[in-house]
Amino acid sequence: MKQSLIIFLSLFSIYTVQAQTKAQTKALKEIAKDISSDVEEIRQDGSIMGFVVFTQLEKISADSFNYKLAIMDENMDEMGVIHFKDQKLYLKEVSFNDSILCVGYMKSNFIGIEFKSTKECKAAIPGAKTAVQLQFLNLSGKTINTKNFPLELEHTCNSQTSYAKAIGTAKWKFPVQIKNVSGMGFACFYGDDKKNNLVTLNTRGSVLWQKPVKEQDVESFSLYTSQKNAFLLLKKKVSYKEGGYELLGYGAADSSSFPKYVLKDKEGKSLKVLAMDNDPVTGKPYLAGYIIDSRKGNSITTPKELARGPYCGVFTVNINGPAKTDIQASFSYWGDGSQSFITRKSRIPEKKSFLILTNAYKDFEGNTVFTGSTFTRKLKTGSTISTVILAPTIFIPLLIAANGYVTARVNETVVLKQNAKSGLSIDFLESNKGPKLKGDSPYNIVDRKRIFFSTDFDSKTNYIVVDDYDEIFIYNATQNKLVRKYAHSNGDLYSAVYTDVHPAKDGHMLVSRSGYGWTTYSVEAIY
Repeated sequence: MKQSLIIFLSLFSIYTVQAQTKAQTKALKEIAKDISSDVEEIRQDGSIMGFVVFTQLEKISADSFNYKLAIMDENMDEMGVIHFKDQKLYLKEVSFNDSILCVGYMKSNFIGIEFKSTKECKAAIPGAKTAVQLQFLNLSGKTINTKNFPLELEHTCNSQTSYAKAIGTAKWKFPVQIKNVSGMGFACFYGDDKKNNLVTLNTRGSVLWQKPVKEQDVESFSLYTSQKNAFLLLKKKVSYKEGGYELLGYGAADSSSFPKYVLKDKEGKSLKVLAMDNDPVTGKPYLAGYIIDSRKGNSITTPKELARGPYCGVFTVNINGPAKTDIQASFSYWGDGSQSFITRKSRIPEKKSFLILTNAYKDFEGNTVFTGSTFTRKLKTGSTISTVILAPTIFIPLLIAANGYVTARVNETVVLKQNAKSGLSIDFLESNKGPKLKGDSPYNIVDRKRIFFSTDFDSKTNYIVVDDYDEIFIYNATQNKLVRKYAHSNGDLYSAVYTDVHPAKDGHMLVSRSGYGWTTYSVEAIY
């Protein structure tokens, strides 16, 4: 589930809900009352256009239920509701195009169904059927069409003993992904145990074309669309844990295939993708991320490993057309010692810390902007001295060693900018310092900072939102200044109010404020 949905899912356990409009209050109260509700963002061209609330109601047969699907705009105002009956459904993804919603589910007469015993469950496996279901709706909730694509999955039973109740289950390797194709319809990708399929459909729900994706040894697929094209970014199993990316492209109207693009630099170094999106100026796709060091590229788990320098630079790849000659790649290195502000091991001398980048975007000036954090590793001098002095006791040094002799700590938020000529510049944003943790802790535990972006296309302004440990910082990246700051908590022990933010429609954010037994929310202009 995406980050902006966390607030809604947490409402299941809230006793009362306050909101700013009657429509919003109604939507949230229904979510809180129906405990089997699910919420999904409606996206078009990567932007949030609204939400759907999918509620499983009463059971009407062994494998069928009544359902309700509520459609809401980006401000959480209800636009339409549909009631229908079907087999067990799991909401997966929603896309929007030309006033039509394409809602993707997993549909099954077996998965999620409770059986009286394991024996009964196993007896149902031969008749188990699971499919991708695409539901096409207009904004008032009227069903335009429904399409089903059968899945070949290994159905099994989940039970602790052969006498206990059992639940039907199956592992779905590549769940359905749906993206809109402007002016045409939708692209849909899914994969099962035997095949991976890419399908395009028009807004009436008719299949335009369907073709298998025959790539082998793939760990993940990500579907993207841009103008009249569909792209699959796939990650294969290779020697570098974060490498192995390849890009497949298709003409969405006629299924024509583009030449495969393997993501490596000119020297054959693997690339780690941090972002793929459409350029805000050209509307054409780009990829951006790290260049992986050939020798240390798998040292990526702990701060100790990351301090060895697993990355030696950054890249941007612009996909300007279907031919290989239309692809323009830009590589900027520090692993060769050519940059004054950063060492070969990604250490920033000015801050006495190491650089880790986590995501990226392109601005309106043609720059690729990478964001992330710095972290430090420091020796615990007191623990080291104590161990030496108390070595004869044996037991006490063992206790000290269990807590480690090195601490790791996340510090500044970093903005690394790559310009159109591959030049690099760096800046640091006001932010909170993280807690000191053991130096051998996994880095994703050490760095709990969350960064996301918002774009105001009218003013051509990019914003960086840093959800940090104690505060939330909102930066106007175009003007390079801090414009808003929130404290997560007001610090009052007895009447604490907690504030959080999540992505919303372009130029906006979803702000939640919660206290004991209540939550308010609002979709607010980011500045």
